[in-house]
Amino acid sequence: MNDRRRNQQTGEWEDVPNYVDCVVFGSRAEALDKFLSKGSKVAIEGKLRYSSWETKDGQHRSKLEVTVDEIEFMSSKQETASKPAPKPAPQPAPQPAPPQTDVYDEDIPF
Repeated sequence: MNDRRRNQQTGEWEDVPNYVDCVVFGSRAEALDKFLSKGSKVAIEGKLRYSSWETKDGQHRSKLEVTVDEIEFMSSKQETASKPAPKPAPQPAPQPAPPQTDVYDEDIPF
């Protein structure tokens, strides 16, 4: 979810994205490396992990990351542009017209 902030220079509201590091390990990470690139839209499900530490110069640092359990690829502009155009649905073959018969009201028994 994005944050909305007022731009100090223009005075207009802007959407500012929140980024969270996502961590995948092992062969799953190697496989995902082939399919993910900057700007790829994905839905992530996993566990939140909070870490905090102190740097060598005494500053306190912390971060929140997601250890990925599930990933779902979402559509993106790049993917949409690279997809081939959908093939038109096959049209059914035209059915021949029924044969013409000469039927008159007096031929109908009721």
